Amino acid sequence: MPRHYCPGSKSGQTWTTPPEDEPYNIIPVHNLLAILEDYIDENTGQPVMSSLSGENAFLHCVVKSIYDIVKAEVENSKNRTAPHTAWRNYDDLNDYFWSKRCFKKLKWPLDVGSKFFVTSSRSKNVGKTGFVEQRSFWNIYRSFDRLWVMQFLFLQAAIIVAWEEKGYPWQTLTSNDVQVKVLTAILDVGMQYSRVSRDTCGLGFRMVSKAVVAAGWIVTFAACYVRIWSQWNHDRRWSAEAGKRVVFFLLVACVYVLPELLALALFVLPWVWNFIEETNWKIFYLLTWWFQSKSFVGRGLREGLVDNIKNTLFWVLVLATKFTFSYFLQIKPMIKPTKQLLGLNNVDYEWPGGSIKLAVGLLWLPVVFIYFMDIQIWYSIYSSFVGAGVGLLQHLGEIRNIQQLKLRFQFFASAIPTFKSKFNNAISRLKLRYGLGQPYRKLESNQVEVRKFALALNLVDAPDKWLWHKISKNEYGRCAVIESYDSIKHMMLEILNAKFEEYSVFAVLFHEIDHSIEIEKFTKTFKMTSLPQIHSKLIQLVEILTKPKKDASQVVYILQALYEIAIRDFFKDQRTIEQLREDGLAPRDPASMAGLLFEKCPHPYYNEEVLYSKEQLWTENEDGISILYYLWTIYDDDWKNFMERMRREGMVKDDEIWTTKLRDLRLWASYRGQTLFRTVRGMMYYYRALKMLAFLDSASEMDIREGIQELGSVGEDVSLDGFNSKVSPSSRSLGGASSSLNLLFKGHEKGASLMKFTYVVACQIYGAQKDKKDPHAEEILYLMKHNEALRVAYVDEVSVGRDEKEYYSVLVKYDQQLQKEVEIYHVQLPGLLKIGEGKPENQNHAIIFTRGDAVQTIDMNQENYFEEALKMRNLLEEYKPYYGIRKPTILGAREHIFTSSVSSVNWFMSAQETSFVTLGQRVLENPLKIRIHYGHPYIFNRFWFLTRRGISKVSRVVNISEDIFTGFNCTLRGGNVSHHEYIQVGKGRDVGLNQISMFETKVASENGEEVLSRDVYRLGHRLDFFRMLSFFYTTVGFFFNTLMVILTVYAFLWGRLYLALSGVEIAALASNNNNNKALSAILNQQFIIQLGIFIALPMIVENSLEHGFLQAIWDFLTMQFQLSLVFYTFTMGTRTHFFGRTVLHGRAKYRGTGRGFVVQHKSFAENYRLYVRSHFIKAIEFGLILTVYASHNPVAKDTFVYIAMTISSWFLVLSWIMAPFVFNPSGFDWLKTVDDFDEFMNWIWYHGGVFAKAEQSWERWWYEEQDHLRTTGL
Repeated sequence: MPRHYCPGSKSGQTWTTPPEDEPYNIIPVHNLLAILEDYIDENTGQPVMSSLSGENAFLHCVVKSIYDIVKAEVENSKNRTAPHTAWRNYDDLNDYFWSKRCFKKLKWPLDVGSKFFVTSSRSKNVGKTGFVEQRSFWNIYRSFDRLWVMQFLFLQAAIIVAWEEKGYPWQTLTSNDVQVKVLTAILDVGMQYSRVSRDTCGLGFRMVSKAVVAAGWIVTFAACYVRIWSQWNHDRRWSAEAGKRVVFFLLVACVYVLPELLALALFVLPWVWNFIEETNWKIFYLLTWWFQSKSFVGRGLREGLVDNIKNTLFWVLVLATKFTFSYFLQIKPMIKPTKQLLGLNNVDYEWPGGSIKLAVGLLWLPVVFIYFMDIQIWYSIYSSFVGAGVGLLQHLGEIRNIQQLKLRFQFFASAIPTFKSKFNNAISRLKLRYGLGQPYRKLESNQVEVRKFALALNLVDAPDKWLWHKISKNEYGRCAVIESYDSIKHMMLEILNAKFEEYSVFAVLFHEIDHSIEIEKFTKTFKMTSLPQIHSKLIQLVEILTKPKKDASQVVYILQALYEIAIRDFFKDQRTIEQLREDGLAPRDPASMAGLLFEKCPHPYYNEEVLYSKEQLWTENEDGISILYYLWTIYDDDWKNFMERMRREGMVKDDEIWTTKLRDLRLWASYRGQTLFRTVRGMMYYYRALKMLAFLDSASEMDIREGIQELGSVGEDVSLDGFNSKVSPSSRSLGGASSSLNLLFKGHEKGASLMKFTYVVACQIYGAQKDKKDPHAEEILYLMKHNEALRVAYVDEVSVGRDEKEYYSVLVKYDQQLQKEVEIYHVQLPGLLKIGEGKPENQNHAIIFTRGDAVQTIDMNQENYFEEALKMRNLLEEYKPYYGIRKPTILGAREHIFTSSVSSVNWFMSAQETSFVTLGQRVLENPLKIRIHYGHPYIFNRFWFLTRRGISKVSRVVNISEDIFTGFNCTLRGGNVSHHEYIQVGKGRDVGLNQISMFETKVASENGEEVLSRDVYRLGHRLDFFRMLSFFYTTVGFFFNTLMVILTVYAFLWGRLYLALSGVEIAALASNNNNNKALSAILNQQFIIQLGIFIALPMIVENSLEHGFLQAIWDFLTMQFQLSLVFYTFTMGTRTHFFGRTVLHGRAKYRGTGRGFVVQHKSFAENYRLYVRSHFIKAIEFGLILTVYASHNPVAKDTFVYIAMTISSWFLVLSWIMAPFVFNPSGFDWLKTVDDFDEFMNWIWYHGGVFAKAEQSWERWWYEEQDHLRTTGL
């Protein structure tokens, strides 16, 4: 819902809008303020009363009214069949509430008779606001018109220049003829660009004005162009008069491009453009009115100058390489064959209507397709190496094992390096990365690194700010100084007995040092020249303390020496003994210094699997394979360890695993699947890590020793692995209960952890599961019982009449004292929760139950690790620093794919996914500054997002991919997404080919819907040019260019077939004209693309960075032997088909992929239903074209030439046909093949009745498969 009327809120005070809004929202806010401040009504003399009264008045009068509108509009969508233009979605309502007419039309209290609440007649209601999602492939051009203008401009200019057939393009430009033609081409495209409406739904006057101005420019340029060439024709040379007309032409052109030059200047000065966009001054609005409509999103999106420079350099390099490659290896080689074909005379056509011009067009078509999409390849290449460079600077992958850790001990002492040492360390690190470094050698105290650290503060009369600035320039140096001081302070106070006076003397001394640092007067209070003396004494003290036999008298002597130096030499202001005693810096008894004593130092869940049952584990499929057999086969070592642990815990016979140890067996299997138990166990590591950190922050040495014994019993912790301990979580405490320190704060670790962390599972149907006595409900209750920080949010349905129902968002937990489930919150909803895709509503209804500053969203297929949970405190600190000119609002983390060993196809998918969530996101964050992608392990600034639409958009169909739209929304509203690779969260992926295909189908369909969304349109127009390129090629552009690859194959094969069948190719060969060189260039590029270079290269580079070059090459070769190339080619077909289909016909929907293990053979009928339209038919078409071409083409008689020209196409054909059989368990088993054939024939011939399903009848499947053709957007 629009956030002005948030139904999830527990009060009506959610009317308040950001300060930049116009004052049209002031009526309800003023009414609320008057009530809170006890204002007196001028008309009645009584205190101001609320405009709404009664029980749940705001819910029924405001929220319910708007909910009914949303629900009615969703019904108007006719279950995804109606076009988006026929109904209002979430964004339309939200944009309406941002408009000035909102409260003028709605009034306060709400006037339910206004046009906004009309849904029956499209002519009488408000209609769509701000944008119209019109289904068409032209959205690709409309949203990213600047990109296509650049592409068309260079293509036209390059063809003009290359037509002269000079060695280099600049040689051609010396001709005046070509100069004028190129300039005309530029302005031609420019005029077309000007005619493109920047805001389809803008004011009619502006649209008409733009059309009139564009027409005026066309007439002006046409007149100037005609005048130039008429003068040239009259003089037959470039006369002085013709030159004047060319100069006038250029002046007109300068006026035309003046706005673009202004935009370029503002690009160089981004803070100026941000100021203009973010300021509500009317003069600035008038200046920008021509180019964009007034909007409160997409303002001030420019990054800082340094980020602009990095982003620009990256894209200048990419575009320079692309245009150079395109000119010399794509366009120029095509000129000569084109001229030769155009010069053919008396061609003997094999059929009537043949045309040389058509042949030339078909010859150029695949070249043009490749020209438009190969930026994707160059981006992939450069981003791979830039990402590797950034990773090297971040020292990723340097420490891969214990040996690598030992080799790097020599760097730890270099806390404050110089430039020379940085360079030397970089060279040394590169050597160590590949095992070429020297082993660790001990550093003595007289070496350079230690001396450098010891003398770092030996700066006389330096101000505190300047000194701290110098130290903080290097993060390692800053941390080393802080850690050294804290360690010294801790050591000194630990070795002194707190019962004696000397302990308080040193405590006061450290207090004075801390106070002087706090008020920035450390260098004014203390002498820096005394630090070397203190340093040498501290070294002696540490050496004594580290010896096996410690001499207490020596320790006392050094402590006395340190005291003398500190009191007599360290303070600048000398004090008498009486003053020292008054200040607590001297003992009452001077002899007591000789008596020193020495002492030793939030995820969504619907109906997925919670915990595997006994039946699920031992039930065998038709091949005699059960889930348990599959698991102990692939996790052989884990199974042996598990059985050994069970025997140690009392199991005598192995059969007892199915009786007395059944719970442990179910847990062991569930922790290796993608179940709710695995996810909850992983997330509860946060709770355990917080308890341990809270314990360590306040624990003494004795407490730590006692705590280690508890922490070591991981298997007995009910919140982790075993779930078998008899000790309840409420009775556990990490601290040592008997220690003197923890007696005061007994149990505070658990309380502090519960204040800092709560885990909410958004289980939408938990209430219904309880009513049905579903075993899933019992398992969820078991989870709450054994995890004190776990909460479950669900939707409760209550019948209040015969046909009436009320709905509530409910939050429950398990009360350890009452030993039962209890309700925490019970919030009434305006109606049925699911009116969109389901998952967004499930998240939004649960987010109101979260607390704190940050929210991490977790999906059902994820887990966590204890060592990673310890880093969460560090990650949350990343909200404080600036990344560029903004602080982050989303903290991105990498993912560890834990299912990569389950199957070969999952390994291929995991490798691709790993490179995407590491190298890909690393480059998007730095240097491109366009990291938008949002995944479920990300950390959200909760308060920032609660006031900006929440974390999920709920429009049906268009927001089917609710997570990526959160990233779009974050960027449009001035947020920032950072990327941090020192922490990761586990993630499972689909493990079978059919599951992966369903996932790819879902993602491709989501991107097809994104193409026509207003978010993509606004980002395409509001971002600067280079960030727009980054945005396009990492979101919808990736899928569009994958589609272009397949279109290139179509264009090439049909073009070659036409040349062979029409007789043009024979005529060309008869004239000794060979155009195969140009076409071979097309094929070579196509083959590189089909190898999956923009998947394989990032994968190889990232593996090389993290695992070593040789290991990366070995993994790549192993994947090739396991037919990964077939898999990647097959998935490319899936993306192509469903992206194009969704853009043209829509009907995208959420597809549940399932997360189970693939231990069962998939029938041919099922594979046929999944792949016939996307792969089989296209592959057969390609195969027939190649066969006919081989039989009619004279070139094909040369076997080598034919193979060289068509091998990549034949590989695509075989991959698309054979992959479902190759990656299907028992895919080539003869008995199963016979059974598949019988099942397929029964499916073909079974007609069924009205209630027949697509899985039962071919006829029913056919009608469902063709249903999307009812709507087509051209």
